[in-house]
Amino acid sequence: MIILQIPECTPSLNQTMRLGHWSKAARHRKRWSMLVLVAKSEARVFDLPKFPRAKVTIERHGGRTLDRDNLAGGMKALIDGLKDNGLIVDDSPAHIDLHLFQMPGGRGVQRKTVVRIEDTES
Repeated sequence: MIILQIPECTPSLNQTMRLGHWSKAARHRKRWSMLVLVAKSEARVFDLPKFPRAKVTIERHGGRTLDRDNLAGGMKALIDGLKDNGLIVDDSPAHIDLHLFQMPGGRGVQRKTVVRIEDTES
């Protein structure tokens, strides 16, 4: 199992839709890909084989509870970052079994995102 910790929570779909111009959206996607790369390095994950099919569990630790579509839509850049960094083969249902959770907290909660990737073929 691979466990990545990213020091901020994923945005909501509403926040990503407000980015507007395509260049801002591209910067947002690239930024999340870099956050995944840093988390991969901190987790000491190097030269890993791509799992043909993986169970991907994402926990969003944020200040408030999002509705399901806002939660899922806001994770697109993160999931694309997993693919860009070789942690998953593809983000299609044929390649990942995706599980999304959120851990809402108050003002004092540490905002972060935790990603767990497991091989389901073994």
